[in-house]
Amino acid sequence: MRPHLPSQLGSRLPTGPAVAKLRYSLAGLLLVVGIGVGGYVWIADFSPFDALYQTVLTVTTIGFQEVNPMGRDGRAFTIVLSIVGVTMVLFVMGSAATVIFEGDVRRDWGAWRMTRQIDALRDHVIVCGAGRVGREVVRELAARHREFVIVDRRPESVGICLAEGWPVVEGDASNHDVLRQAGADRASGLVVATDSDAQNTFITLTAKGVNPSLYVVARSADPEAEATFAQAGADRVISPTTIAGRRMALAIVHPSVVDFAETVLRGGGDEPVIAQIDISAGAAWEGMTIAQAFAERPTRVLGLRAAGGPLDVAPSGRQELAAGMSLMVYGRTEEIEALSSFTGAPIDRR
Repeated sequence: MRPHLPSQLGSRLPTGPAVAKLRYSLAGLLLVVGIGVGGYVWIADFSPFDALYQTVLTVTTIGFQEVNPMGRDGRAFTIVLSIVGVTMVLFVMGSAATVIFEGDVRRDWGAWRMTRQIDALRDHVIVCGAGRVGREVVRELAARHREFVIVDRRPESVGICLAEGWPVVEGDASNHDVLRQAGADRASGLVVATDSDAQNTFITLTAKGVNPSLYVVARSADPEAEATFAQAGADRVISPTTIAGRRMALAIVHPSVVDFAETVLRGGGDEPVIAQIDISAGAAWEGMTIAQAFAERPTRVLGLRAAGGPLDVAPSGRQELAAGMSLMVYGRTEEIEALSSFTGAPIDRR
């Protein structure tokens, strides 16, 4: 496993060849200052403070004057110190410029900030695999304002993610430590989107071991592997091949249905969207019927799911709402946000 860039910088300041050069040059400058102080104390019989003051004046060239009268030996020492000191100062300045212009500090500082960003996440989504499917998942999460972290072991994929500004962990997602670095113990969901069913199954097992409450959506190239993924702990199995085939067939038979589905699922702008609202204990709607809760509201209820139960499509208006239920509602974004504000329940467009 190759350690990912952010974790290497998680607890220390930026590093790199240019930064190391700067450190050595600073150490050299400090050594020159130390020699200068010692030389003035020994040769010119200065006090330690006067020797330090004289050394700083000489090395930095900010102005020169003799703190105390010096003889020939003291002045000869000053000539040598000024040449060596100014050279070291210029070397330090050159090293600092190299660090800045070569981007070591910017790059490492960005990685350090990314690690802090990941450490601060809660209830986020982890996307394992930054291939074509994984990147599409990330774009959709970003469009829906969901926080996420990507995990991928391929340097080229990690580079693409960094170029996009996406938080990424470089490493094997089937490794417990890598998932913990991505915050799996604090995440609410995990998408397994690599192109290997075996790898996806192993990642699912590992993720459930780290956090049994994770909602895991797994990609499966084999439509018949759903049972295997279910045994591994996946909550939902998606076969891109099956979905694409059904979508293409439906586009031929009922193109308007496909247009409707894409519109409500994608949302954005003034288009209506489908969202999920979870009813928690003490919510304003608890104990009310659907008809009472949605009286005089333009939002429509498309489905209802009790805790752990099947989805009830087009539930009756007489259905009483209880804590633990989830409502699938259809309406414009501002209408759904108003519902969320009224009930105190977060909007989940998952």
